[in-house]
Amino acid sequence: MIEFTLCYPVEYDSRQVLLGQRKIEGLIGKKICGFGGHVERSDPTILDAALRELQEEAGISAQLSGISKVGELYISHQSKEGLLVHIFIVNSWTGQPEETDEMKPIWFSLDALPLSGMPQNDALWVERILNGEKLRISLVFDENTALQNALIETGEFA
Repeated sequence: MIEFTLCYPVEYDSRQVLLGQRKIEGLIGKKICGFGGHVERSDPTILDAALRELQEEAGISAQLSGISKVGELYISHQSKEGLLVHIFIVNSWTGQPEETDEMKPIWFSLDALPLSGMPQNDALWVERILNGEKLRISLVFDENTALQNALIETGEFA
């Protein structure tokens, strides 16, 4: 199973979330999404991978007291290796978001997420995560990447 991280910097006082417009083609195309990527062998922990990806893609450094794991997204494809995405909310960081080679950071209201510009299946769970739920999400796709099954359960994470 390939592991990824996904971070959502949120300012709850102003009810905004920082998302990124992907600038390069990849697993999800040039969609709007959270910040994250592959867990690399050089990353001591999943949290270290999340912190690294957030810095690389948005130019901000999460404070350890301001980041919490809120979800796990399991993705199964009939013809590909499975993915496990560790989802984090970040509510305290240093630095100002800046455009990078990979992403253009954009602030969005929590009440008006750009769901039509996000990966299609994010609409099943992203609003719930951003509104404070902790979720285990399991998505099963066929060989044509059509969603065959979705299971979403509440959960706790260490």
